[in-house]
Amino acid sequence: MSEEPDVVLEVCGRRVRAHKAALSDKSDYFRARASREVLRLKGVTYAALRLLLEYVYTGRMRAVGPDNLAEVLSGARVLQMPGALLCAAEAARAQLRLHNCLQLLTLAKKQRLPELREAAYRFMGDHYLQVLRDPAIYGRLSGAERDLILRRRLEAGRPCLLAAEVSDGGCLLHAYHETAQEWRVLTRLPEEANTKGCAMCVLYNYLFLAGGITTTPGAKLSDKVFCYNPLTDTWSQVKPMGQPRSQLKLLALDGYLYAVGGECLFTVERYDPRADRWSPVAPLPKGAFAVAHEATTCNGEIYVSGGSLFYPVPTQCHLLMSVVQIFRAGAQASVEMVVEVQQVG
Repeated sequence: MSEEPDVVLEVCGRRVRAHKAALSDKSDYFRARASREVLRLKGVTYAALRLLLEYVYTGRMRAVGPDNLAEVLSGARVLQMPGALLCAAEAARAQLRLHNCLQLLTLAKKQRLPELREAAYRFMGDHYLQVLRDPAIYGRLSGAERDLILRRRLEAGRPCLLAAEVSDGGCLLHAYHETAQEWRVLTRLPEEANTKGCAMCVLYNYLFLAGGITTTPGAKLSDKVFCYNPLTDTWSQVKPMGQPRSQLKLLALDGYLYAVGGECLFTVERYDPRADRWSPVAPLPKGAFAVAHEATTCNGEIYVSGGSLFYPVPTQCHLLMSVVQIFRAGAQASVEMVVEVQQVG
């Protein structure tokens, strides 16, 4: 403004000069007192007043954060500045991080800021695994809030078909867009991942990639596990499996991951995403199958079928196993078998 300031605002003995017209445009409080030349303000701190004046003149509040949000909101309510309430909440929303999301959620609920509250819930859903593993955050959420942030995450996108393209130039993950009826690149797989012989699975709308074998001379099995978050388009590495595996099957059941078998392996281990820990569960029956098995889940159980006792060798007989095994959820899972043996010449 080109005009000289025409009102003095006094807070705790400190004075700030401002323009009546600008203040009246943003505040019913100042509009009702436009005839005064000096206003002694109560219920507002000097720091909050400076930020509120920044909003009056620029429409922004760049220095609002979790530590001073309540102070600014209180001042905005005293001075009857509804626009400043929204501006402060928007500024705080842009600063949502893992270390302050619970603090901002608490403030949003206490200060009755539904937009900031929903933004905090969405942020927690977008970063669900990190929130799940942090007892300082997840442990302070109610059961209803835990269900809500997971629901927000699962509803954030649309189910789609994925396909991995493996080549010498790198490994790309494609997603099929049904509306456009075309495949589009979703992400590039991590360079550290061994795509040959690995397994993939989806849990909580995260894509997990586990195991595999190196293609360089002296092939080596991998115990590494990678996690892709499509909502943030980021890869991270989680706790490695207890045993390196290739040609394994990776399944999601009741909030856990199960790594089933692998080349010449009968062991099974379960991943707890909240604890970021793998632990062994009931193994496959020894001698049932060594390679080429399949696995799926149905009605809270894991079904494992098929497989071969030996690698197929031309001109030699080998046995193929048609086996169904059921793993019920729990550390001490039981195993049931139905076996049909066929001799193949």
